[in-house]
Amino acid sequence: MLLEPTAWECLTTPQRASLIEMLPPTSFNKDILTKIASGELTDVKRPRELTVNFNIFRTDVAKFKDDLSNGWLGKTWQASAEEAVKDRAAGVFDDWKDEEAERWWGQKSVGRMAKWV
Repeated sequence: MLLEPTAWECLTTPQRASLIEMLPPTSFNKDILTKIASGELTDVKRPRELTVNFNIFRTDVAKFKDDLSNGWLGKTWQASAEEAVKDRAAGVFDDWKDEEAERWWGQKSVGRMAKWV
């Protein structure tokens, strides 16, 4: 859907501006945003960075589709990822990381060794 021309056409001007704000702040993109804010521009054309011929956009859309099909953006996955971030910050995985480092490299991880030195 993101690659279809109609995907851009169905957006409102504020929605288009919101997407343009996420693009690199080139002089062209800044100029468009200034014109939108002043009301000078109401029919905002799709920026080249969001077209099917722009390789980075095509690649990102393909990655996004892969993430969706792998379930990496589902609510369950997001909840699990958030919990893992909290657990890692709390040190839940420290012992596992030490064991893995020792198994692979024959030594404890440097960050954890500082506690014993």
